[in-house]
Amino acid sequence: HYPRLFYLKPGTHVIKGMVPWNDKICAQADTQDKFHVYTDSRTYHFVDKAQRAQLWAAKINHLAKTKAK
Repeated sequence: HYPRLFYLKPGTHVIKGMVPWNDKICAQADTQDKFHVYTDSRTYHFVDKAQRAQLWAAKINHLAKTKAK
């Protein structure tokens, strides 16, 4: 089973959607607060007001690499 990556509506913690996880998923941080998650069908753009974009990208990429083995 693959992990699930949900995104929430800001300020409400209501689930707005889910990024479909597959073996081609990867993430990239552009700035301290902006990162992107790439799937085979779509690119998701995220903002982390706590400025942890690098951490999000690193964790997603690590998990993707771990699950691909």
